[in-house]
Amino acid sequence: MAPTLNQYLKESINAKVKLNLPSILPSFTVRKLKLGMKPPAIRYILIQNYDQILTHGKRKGHNAVQSATIEAVNNGTQQTEIFYIETGMEFLSRDSLIIAKFGAPEMGNNMWKTISSILPGCKIKISSVQFQGKLSVALQIKPEFPYLEKLWISFLDGPPRIKFELEALAGIDIASLPFLRKILKQSIEKVIDPFCDPR
Repeated sequence: MAPTLNQYLKESINAKVKLNLPSILPSFTVRKLKLGMKPPAIRYILIQNYDQILTHGKRKGHNAVQSATIEAVNNGTQQTEIFYIETGMEFLSRDSLIIAKFGAPEMGNNMWKTISSILPGCKIKISSVQFQGKLSVALQIKPEFPYLEKLWISFLDGPPRIKFELEALAGIDIASLPFLRKILKQSIEKVIDPFCDPR
């Protein structure tokens, strides 16, 4: 399940990054993503099947993930394939790893063209990822490998608190450029925002 989840998250992040990059930042692609082997610390956990999702929603309303599962069932997904998990967690993994690459922009202003001339295809490493927040996850399970048909994810009560370590693998040391660090932080916030409920 872990390799499947890592691959799904990598593809989802790349898709969201492509849509939310600020115009001044060049292309940004996650090449490798590994969550690490350390499990998160669970503060509380709620597990529901589809019938319980409906019952819970009548009392408190549905969040974005629960609404998505209801829509999936209305469109033909079997109720027995749906499982919902809600949890408050803290995650800190020293062996978590994201390898990403900046590419030269197709278009850009003169300031970024100057920066990109000294930062051609810079690779960065994001490690020791830490976050704290409430997460809701729904899974559509199938009997065949890799067993996961669909995955819905949303952070509840707004975005989680996130920290990480950042270093350059190729090119210049981007940690010495506060400007790029600020742009990267803004990009991460934009990527996370569509996964937050409420937004």
